[in-house]
Amino acid sequence: MTAGDPTPWVDVVAAFGTPVAAVGIGLSFWLTLRGQRTENDRAESAERSSEASAERSERAAALTIDTLTRIADALDTLAAQGLAGPSAVRPARVEWSLAHHGGDTYILTNTGEATAHHMTLTADESLIRADDWPTDVTLGPGEALTFMALVTMGTRDKTITVKWADAEDADELREWRYPLPPRPPRSKRS
Repeated sequence: MTAGDPTPWVDVVAAFGTPVAAVGIGLSFWLTLRGQRTENDRAESAERSSEASAERSERAAALTIDTLTRIADALDTLAAQGLAGPSAVRPARVEWSLAHHGGDTYILTNTGEATAHHMTLTADESLIRADDWPTDVTLGPGEALTFMALVTMGTRDKTITVKWADAEDADELREWRYPLPPRPPRSKRS
């Protein structure tokens, strides 16, 4: 071996370069796997969000159909009465109003002239109920009840369904559906 012979340096570089390259390849492989997992997690999250959005849209369409059905029924009633208007006094009936009361509390009011018997309040299971919702309640004209409901990003449908009977001994239940009114934005604390 002479002083100008490059062989020892090549051996030293090979001895250190090979493990460094192996570590680099291993690190590159690990980072690739981690990136793929992160991308898969993001894709799954986007898919869940998309499914929830599609369900909300579907339920909103169903609510629109309910509203259009009520409008069509009202137009049929008007057409049957003719231009002169109703010939008899309109019977008393239950009508509802739903309003935001404060925080996560809402108020449901019977704004009609009749009493709602065996009234029950329900909603989609994704809407968080913070208290016991009423079942088998009687609400007279002008009477109201409050209930708590929390809408989250996971809420698929925020429609409230009210079912009631027009008489104490009636077998047939009537139904009214309405989405929770929006709550005002939460105030920022200074």
